[in-house]
Amino acid sequence: MRLTLILLLLLSSVVRADGDYQTQLNAVFQIRVLDAQADQKSSIGSGFAVSGDGYLITNYHVIQSVVNFPNGYRLEVISATDEVIESRVVAVDVINDLALLKIDIPLDVTLQLAAEEPSQGARILSFGNPMDLGQTIVPGTWNGEVAHRFHRLINFSGALNSGMSGGPALNSNNEVVGVNVAGYGNNLSLLVPLSAVATMVSKIGIETPLDEQVSEQLLADEAARIEALLAGDWSVEPLGGRPAIAAVTDFISCWGASNNDQQERRTNVISRSCRTREGIYLNRHLQTGSIIYNQMVVENIDLSPLQFEFEVHDAMNLGRQSPSDTDYVGPMSCHEAFLEGSYGGHKTIVCVRAYKRFAPLYDVYFKIGSPPQDGQVAMTALALEGVSKSSAQQVIDKLLETVL
Repeated sequence: MRLTLILLLLLSSVVRADGDYQTQLNAVFQIRVLDAQADQKSSIGSGFAVSGDGYLITNYHVIQSVVNFPNGYRLEVISATDEVIESRVVAVDVINDLALLKIDIPLDVTLQLAAEEPSQGARILSFGNPMDLGQTIVPGTWNGEVAHRFHRLINFSGALNSGMSGGPALNSNNEVVGVNVAGYGNNLSLLVPLSAVATMVSKIGIETPLDEQVSEQLLADEAARIEALLAGDWSVEPLGGRPAIAAVTDFISCWGASNNDQQERRTNVISRSCRTREGIYLNRHLQTGSIIYNQMVVENIDLSPLQFEFEVHDAMNLGRQSPSDTDYVGPMSCHEAFLEGSYGGHKTIVCVRAYKRFAPLYDVYFKIGSPPQDGQVAMTALALEGVSKSSAQQVIDKLLETVL
């Protein structure tokens, strides 16, 4: 009896997927990126038709190779009837991980966008082609917005798998309410929200160079992100008796640590690490958009002054990223200096590297260490990825104003 009840509950959880969804499945496509030399697929995803003129929505990360290496890859889509159709990318949204594709044949079946998002707990269906195994419908629950993020994502309690990225999530009226973007197992998955999908659909018929689109989006996003950061709560929360800052905004999370579990430690170390929990994926070699700041207080227990100075000097080394020149960012340029005036003795290191394709953006790394005082040194490190020089200067000035 108990087993029968469990089976009935399991079957009831997927009852909506037992209906006739052939119309919706006909609007869903597999997206294939092919290596031009090997002439074989190198990555796959899903997508769906949003216009009878041949426009499809998918994830940017599915087709990024075509955008970044147009001579090395080509794009095709596979219909529900296994028809292979050449396609091209006409618009991207790297902030929300979306892309708009165009095929040169009319589409009889398209999906409509919902007028509003579902309420938390509503049942929705996700469509896609997981693991290249064929079209699949996954039931799940809409769980609203993911917390502690600057960019919106929706928590979906359905099992999304590789290959479903870019497929649609539909409400009970078979309207699009989001786009599959990531799955983490245990029925924890993420959707791009409806508002971002609607903005992408509004770009139908408007074509500009893709690099130009990406640059404009990155510049607008960094300006908004830094503005929100500077407007946050920069109040001081002491760390080891020294002034420090915690989570300045709700899209930054902080964690604390110390070495108090080490029995024979020669220094006492207390630290607080704060960072955004998201990044902007540009290609497999470059992710940007992170804000990270780490604060640490080191207290001497039984080191000699020279040993303590050496340990502090080693901790001041910056090196979060490789300084090497790449196809995407230039070489790292670093400068060390000591502050003057009332803050004399504070050592600073600033490292900057420029983006090559998406100017004028930079990765900026900053670190400041206090002079030893009562056998104690305080250090703060800041990493800003994909920012303008003026934005970086404003954040550094605000940090110094707060902790000094």
